[in-house]
Amino acid sequence: MNPKEKTNDQNPLSLSILGSGEGKIRLYSLEALSKETGIDLEIVSLYLHLGLITPWETVHDKLYFNDDAIFLLKQFERLRLEHRMGFQALRSFYRMFKTLQK
Repeated sequence: MNPKEKTNDQNPLSLSILGSGEGKIRLYSLEALSKETGIDLEIVSLYLHLGLITPWETVHDKLYFNDDAIFLLKQFERLRLEHRMGFQALRSFYRMFKTLQK
């Protein structure tokens, strides 16, 4: 199989690809991301709009996200709901965190 060949993963909202020298990478549409995390699609779209999650790949104008986006969404929601952080506070916090990682 081609290293970037897509395979149907029995879920029309997600797919898997083979990375060169790697195992399968699961990719999720925006809808599948919402379903996997249990977060409303509107909230997931807001995180996308704010730049807190970014697509791993775009195919025919359809965005696909990897498992990192699922992890981030769950962490952002925990901060938002348990610690009552607003979206702009999350955005500032994440930017600061990314800056410190460099």
